[in-house]
Amino acid sequence: MIKRLTILREYEIEATLGRIVNESGFTICPTIERPRFYYDFENVRDDKMTPYINESCCILEGVYQVEWTLSPDFGRYTFELKDVPQRTGIRIHRANKVDQLEGCIAPVSEIIDMNKDEDERLPFAERWYGTSSKKAEGALMKELGSFDKFELAIVSNKSLCNI
Repeated sequence: MIKRLTILREYEIEATLGRIVNESGFTICPTIERPRFYYDFENVRDDKMTPYINESCCILEGVYQVEWTLSPDFGRYTFELKDVPQRTGIRIHRANKVDQLEGCIAPVSEIIDMNKDEDERLPFAERWYGTSSKKAEGALMKELGSFDKFELAIVSNKSLCNI
């Protein structure tokens, strides 16, 4: 029997926020990812932003097989999502900022909105911050136990989208 986890996503303009839940619906940890779309801020006309998708955006919703493999970029083992359309090397790895990711998923202990209580707004890419990613990765590893492969469903509640 293969273990199945789910990421429940919410899309913000600056990031994709989520949480990994197990088969019982228990939250293992929150997640941060790159945004669903990028917006062309340099060519804004009439206050309209043009959304587009590139290789650094979050991956498409779907069901993926995940395996514990050696990452050539990190020099350590991480979980790799297999058969991601038009992508390779998509992993679940530690990171605390969205700009530390290139299409990958970061488990975090808490998601903080850095603009929540600020009088002056932070730059676009620095709004969302995840804390204690190493600790969250440990919680994920504990949940998986001896499983070195699992199935990951990525879904969202479309009504929560700000797009």
